[in-house]
Amino acid sequence: METVKYIMFSMLDGIAIFIFGFGMYQVKLKEYWIQFIVASLCISVGTYLYKNYELPSNIAPIVNIIMMTVFLIVIFRISLLSSLRISGIAFLFQFIVQGLVAVILMIIMKKPFDFLANTYGSVVQLIGDILIILISLYLRRRALWFTTLPYQYTIKFKLSVSNALLFIASIFGISVMSVSIFSNILWSMLFWLICFSTLLIIEYRKQRRCEFD
Repeated sequence: METVKYIMFSMLDGIAIFIFGFGMYQVKLKEYWIQFIVASLCISVGTYLYKNYELPSNIAPIVNIIMMTVFLIVIFRISLLSSLRISGIAFLFQFIVQGLVAVILMIIMKKPFDFLANTYGSVVQLIGDILIILISLYLRRRALWFTTLPYQYTIKFKLSVSNALLFIASIFGISVMSVSIFSNILWSMLFWLICFSTLLIIEYRKQRRCEFD
């Protein structure tokens, strides 16, 4: 039962991440719903197996991002740089939203983060994922998205300042996800918020200049 529960919650994570990532770049979910479900299920099962074999938990985010990027390239046929952008923005937003939920519950319950994570981790995860999906649907309804994502299947991308910055930011973000930079949840959230804002600014710059991969 615990196995099913873990896979279901991991799959919910994947669904929330895909919906937000695709929504940020105007990708139509109805065109990819089969791939969408298969990819989310495979990533959730892979996450469970990763945990079951007691592999280092600090590199789990990197494994998940790599898996999502591979699925975006192979199944969804989205370019390498575009896949990194979707994965980076979606995972960063998930960290921020779930972190915000955890902080609010910490204030309400007057408990430390470690206690909350160990005791109410599933609650934080569930509330955070629901919020991500609702925010994604709201942004999609208001047509608030980037139009800088091409849909060609290639690992190549144009050499431009914006693309170089996006590539460096993506690699940097993936690298630091395996390191406990801050012991305080608030400082961690601030750091991820800065990273997320940086990616948004670069994407906005690309859109203003009508740049594509």
